Formats: sequence, C-alpha cells, structure tokens
Amino acid sequence: MPHTTPDHLICDAASSLRTTSSASSDHQASMESIRDSLAEELVKMTGECEKLRSEVSQLPGMKAEMEALRLRHAAALDSMNVSV
Repeated sequence: MPHTTPDHLICDAASSLRTTSSASSDHQASMESIRDSLAEELVKMTGECEKLRSEVSQLPGMKAEMEALRLRHAAALDSMNVSV
C-alpha cells in the first residue's frame, strides 16, 4: 500500500473541491438558464390567459346576438311561409 503524505492528501482534497465547485457552478448556471426560460414562458402564458379571459367575457353577448339572429331568421322564414 503506497504511503500518502498529508500534503498529498491536501492536494487531492483541494483538487476534488475545485472539481466539485466547478460542477456546482455549471449546475447553478444551468438552473438559472432554466429559471429564466420558465419565467419567459410564464409571462407568455399569462398574456395568453388574459387574452382568453377577455374572449370568454364576450361569449354571453355573442350568444345573445346569435339567438336574436336565429329568431329574426325564423321570423323571416315564417313571413315567407317557408317551413324548416
């Protein structure tokens, strides 16, 4: 079994620490990039949600307009003695 000196152990530990620190920095940078992408996606989806809410709020009025047109159409057909 080879004899290891305290200096050798310290060098090995320092090297291992540098490698771990570098990997940790790489992971942190990756996580920050992912966070930024998710934040952009959240902003985009929030805008889309607001747009859809606006469109949904218009549905009751559109339904009423459609029913009024249906009734006018039925009245026009009735006045022309056309049965459907």
